[in-house]
Amino acid sequence: MLLEVTSARAPVFDVTWLLPGAHVNTAGPKLNSGHALPLEAALEADLLVSDAPAQLEAYDGYFLPKAARSRVVPLSALVAGSHPGRRTPDERTVFLSAGLAGTEPAAARRLLEGLG
Repeated sequence: MLLEVTSARAPVFDVTWLLPGAHVNTAGPKLNSGHALPLEAALEADLLVSDAPAQLEAYDGYFLPKAARSRVVPLSALVAGSHPGRRTPDERTVFLSAGLAGTEPAAARRLLEGLG
């Protein structure tokens, strides 16, 4: 698991560092003018999830191309069980936080519980 929490405007890691099954939690900026998450990490992810996809979509200059935006699954769908989430252990997943208070700690806790 890689947790990216920064205000950096350029990628802070190389997408080649991500092994099969990696999960990235990103709380940094997600704009064309600057994003800490390498765009390839999102585009190559098997599952993209956000606590507020509509909020991300409303950003002026959102960094994800239109074709990839339709792949973003609301976190509520995973919690409610209406989306299966990760289907195999090798899938790469990315959580695109929209900055809703408390979502990141709750998501991290759930992931850590699943590992233990």
